[in-house]
Amino acid sequence: MYSILSNGNGRGMGRLERTMMNGYQRIQAVLEGKEVDVTPIGGWQHNSLIDRDPEKMIAGTIRFTEENNWDLVKIMSQPQYMGEACGDVIEFPENDPARLCGITKKFAFSSPEALAALEPLTLENPVFARELRAADGIVKHYKKEKVVIPTFFTPLSWLKLCTSPIERVEGLDYSSYQVPTVSDYIEKYPNELMHGLEVIHENNLRLAKGMIEAGVDGFFYSTQYTTRELISEADFQRFEKPFLMDFLEKVKGYTWFNVLHVHGIKNLMFDQIYQCEAQAFNWEDHVPGVSDEERTSISEVRSHTDKVIMAGIERVSDFTFSSSLEEIEKRFKERYQNACAEVGGKNFIFTPGCALTQNLLHRGFIHGIKYQHKFFPAKTGDNAMTFHMFQKNLGKAL
Repeated sequence: MYSILSNGNGRGMGRLERTMMNGYQRIQAVLEGKEVDVTPIGGWQHNSLIDRDPEKMIAGTIRFTEENNWDLVKIMSQPQYMGEACGDVIEFPENDPARLCGITKKFAFSSPEALAALEPLTLENPVFARELRAADGIVKHYKKEKVVIPTFFTPLSWLKLCTSPIERVEGLDYSSYQVPTVSDYIEKYPNELMHGLEVIHENNLRLAKGMIEAGVDGFFYSTQYTTRELISEADFQRFEKPFLMDFLEKVKGYTWFNVLHVHGIKNLMFDQIYQCEAQAFNWEDHVPGVSDEERTSISEVRSHTDKVIMAGIERVSDFTFSSSLEEIEKRFKERYQNACAEVGGKNFIFTPGCALTQNLLHRGFIHGIKYQHKFFPAKTGDNAMTFHMFQKNLGKAL
């Protein structure tokens, strides 16, 4: 059975110092089906005020990782970076850390003609160079200590992120979004769409090569179109699955820990992707308001695959349902114990199913969860876990 720890610096605590694994060793052991000292943990959150400055991004990612003692470092790049690299003009937030991203004012993918004329980018592209610099700095800091994986999206997912608002904030102007949507392209312009997807896929592969040369351990590859809520199975087979499978196939010989993030909250098409070349699956296994019939449970995925499962934490409500730290701690213990039971005691990393809520910033919490270890040998079967969420701003009441 599992117990929880993430010691942050890989050096352990007290008299257990010599026996502790670091995050890299812990996840490697999980992947190989070996016993771990404690369950690996991870979490990630958008960084809209620093994600276009590589030096600030390096420092901020390290700070966030150390504050929360994550074993896994998911590089949270600017979520519109592919559109930005292709020529989007974006108005970015200047002083609101709760914002996820900017508002696009001029679109590279403004028409079927623009998509049909798209050509591949090189690594000299300033946006790609920026992303590579950030990854290089984070990898050098955590090499063989924590697992580092940058964020990539499937081509169809990139097109969605670059043609539709990722968020809608009250009082902001989104009138510039008068461009074809992904649905428009699928229904009306399939040939232009296919060309654009092929070019974006090539961009992904070129940037991935640079990331591999920088030393990343794998990729956090996100698909937003593996849900029946957004796409038919026929269109998935034509416009999404080939690129999804090919990217993971092409990077597998150069990386060792690739995560497929299945974005969406219900009616996910896991049956179409179990055989992909990812080492781990990440998704939102429970969301308030989603029925058991619509959601994909941890136990369901485990019944079909031995891949590593990264799940268990509800990224919003687990942090915001109560103002009581005792109630939140109780919720997390229950989440952890339930997840351990569902995974069958193997190949598990305790994480949220998507980015942690930005509202944590406004509740005065440090960015996420901080665990403290109380050691229980795995063979005792004791899942006991303790953790504390620390207030960042002591002047604010929860």
